[in-house]
Amino acid sequence: MRCFVHEDRESIGVCVACGRGVCRECLSEEGGAVSCRNRCEGSAAREVLTRDLAIHDADDKQRAEGSKRIQNAIYGVIMLIIGLGIALISIGRPEGLGCAGVFVVIGSAILILGVPDKSRRTFRACPKCSYNLTGTTTAGCPECGWKLSELVER
Repeated sequence: MRCFVHEDRESIGVCVACGRGVCRECLSEEGGAVSCRNRCEGSAAREVLTRDLAIHDADDKQRAEGSKRIQNAIYGVIMLIIGLGIALISIGRPEGLGCAGVFVVIGSAILILGVPDKSRRTFRACPKCSYNLTGTTTAGCPECGWKLSELVER
C-alpha cells in the first residue's frame, strides 16, 4: 500500500479514521492508533476513546460474570451442607432422606455450574470472532474485519 499523500512512498500504517495508507512523515499516533497528520487526528482520537470505552465495558462485564459464578459456588456449597445435614439427622428415618437428596442434587448442580471456568478468556476479544485484540492499534479486528463503529451504532 502506498501513502495517500506521497504516492512514491510505502505506507507504514493505515489511518483508523479514513482507512488510507500513511508514510512516516504523514503518520500521527494518538493513543496507540495511527491517523493522518493534520487531517484525521480528531476522528482518530474519538475512535480510540470509543474503543477504550468498549474495552472497559467488556472488562466490567467479565468481572461481573466472575462474581456471579463465585456467588453460585457459595450457594451450591451451602445447599450441599444443608442436604448432608438433613441426611445425617434423618438416619433411620427414610422420609427425611428424600428431602436431603433434593438438597444434595440441587446443591451439586449449582456448585458445578457456579465454579469459574479457567478456560474462560481474560483478554480483550473481538465480539464477532473472539480474536484476541490485546495489543492491536486499530479500532477493529484484523482477523474478521469487524469495526468498533458497528458496536457504537447499536
